[in-house]
Amino acid sequence: MDGKSIVILTNFWDANFIIDCGYAIFPCDKDKCYKINFNNKKPNYSVRSIALRNPIIDKNLRHLDSISTLDFFCPTYDMLKRYKNDGNWEKYTDDYKSLMRKRKQEVRGWMNSLIPDHIYLLCCWENTSLKAKCHRQLLFDAFKKSKLAQEKMILFYCHGEKKKRDNKKITPTSDFVYSGEFIHETTGVSTIAYSMYLPSLTSYVFPIQPADDTSDDF
Repeated sequence: MDGKSIVILTNFWDANFIIDCGYAIFPCDKDKCYKINFNNKKPNYSVRSIALRNPIIDKNLRHLDSISTLDFFCPTYDMLKRYKNDGNWEKYTDDYKSLMRKRKQEVRGWMNSLIPDHIYLLCCWENTSLKAKCHRQLLFDAFKKSKLAQEKMILFYCHGEKKKRDNKKITPTSDFVYSGEFIHETTGVSTIAYSMYLPSLTSYVFPIQPADDTSDDF
């Protein structure tokens, strides 16, 4: 992966699902995709919370038992409470951006500490495929605009459609199976074969756009 870290922003349940599968394949462009392997015997990944509180770790979240929190990516309780009360996403967005600017040194310190070729799953609560909003969307946008982030990481965003994950509605084809926004490899399939199904995969945003130095908060 070009010696960069892999950073996936999703929710807790989707992170557990990804790890449980052992690998994931993400569309990159028309004829290429990334395959990311997860090694549970010698973990090559870390799960980090960016939420103010974490879910109870039970059998449905068994891969998250060593989760820790990156406090500097969390909103404040006052911000979250205000948004829950008034639903003003524009105000919440402005407040979160301001908060990240204040925490810039902590954020940059974390990015500089990233281990090349290691996988980092940054998790929060919301499934953002419909109307729900989450600050990880704002964090993803900030990373896209950051020159340092682009130097350090390969970035993926996932809505985290928990319902699809729970039902595990997998549709078989002659070469591989896929479920909604995921493709799971079962045989050696070329990237061209994958690309036939990529238009239906909408939850992952890639590639990121060239960094704009004038708007680089990090």
